[in-house]
Amino acid sequence: MYDELQSKGIIWNRTPGIETINKFLSDPEEGFSVLVSAENFDSPVVQDPMDKLWISVPLVPTLVSRQIDRTPIETQKLSPYMISTAPPGSRVRASLQGKGLGVHLYIDRVSISEIADGMGIRYRSSTLRPVFGVVDSVMASMIQGVVYELYDINKTDQLCLSCLMRDVAFQILGTPSVGGVDYNDNQRKDGLNPKQLKLVFEYIEEELVSEIKIQKLSILVSLGRSTFIRRFKRSTGLSPYQYVIKARVRRAKHLLMDRCFGLAHIAFACGFSDQPHFTHVFRRLEGITPMQYRTSHC
Repeated sequence: MYDELQSKGIIWNRTPGIETINKFLSDPEEGFSVLVSAENFDSPVVQDPMDKLWISVPLVPTLVSRQIDRTPIETQKLSPYMISTAPPGSRVRASLQGKGLGVHLYIDRVSISEIADGMGIRYRSSTLRPVFGVVDSVMASMIQGVVYELYDINKTDQLCLSCLMRDVAFQILGTPSVGGVDYNDNQRKDGLNPKQLKLVFEYIEEELVSEIKIQKLSILVSLGRSTFIRRFKRSTGLSPYQYVIKARVRRAKHLLMDRCFGLAHIAFACGFSDQPHFTHVFRRLEGITPMQYRTSHC
């Protein structure tokens, strides 16, 4: 597995201290890949430039030193789910003290450019900036979803993982604090601009337990209802209703991994009207019932 990942350019070169735990490779045209690894190396290791955006997230507290190209070395104790990124073409030199456990996401430059185009962003080599140890609750929730999907690689929902990776790309491109673009420089008449998308995504994530009305979302970004629906679909490929339903199911899948939560509780926590409604929607999207999903993943 190590040789396969290294040949595809998605693992550090010359790093015997890395043990692959799980991996995901999307279809080549989608350009997504994920690696979950246990890490134990004190000497600096070097990742040669890749034509991919690299997102590195620790799953346990980890003291990390990192250098991007010729910038100054940065050292920080990273808490779980803090975000670090390296734009395509970056040369990364890194080391950590003691043992670590992390998830690494890779998105091809071509895929980033296509997603950016859908958001109304003109992608250039300077569009993305490297960040180190950033806290972003929306990104953390998305990464957690990726980790849960990789919990058992033999039962991984590849379609769900690809959707999650697209969500991650959307969030990074539209969020300056995690290396994305300046909102004011990127707007397109036939789609929502990155600031509007971020507002909508964050509102949906925070209000999933409640009824989410299109009118509220459209007011949030100062657009009429029909205009908002059209621009949202142009930017995401989904209607607002479809996006909300997928977000509810994504959260439900996280909660189903914990047997302490009953189905009625999960239905309420994810904004479904009742348990039968939750089961009906979940089965329609996933092809199995919530209980079958729990049985197969726990």
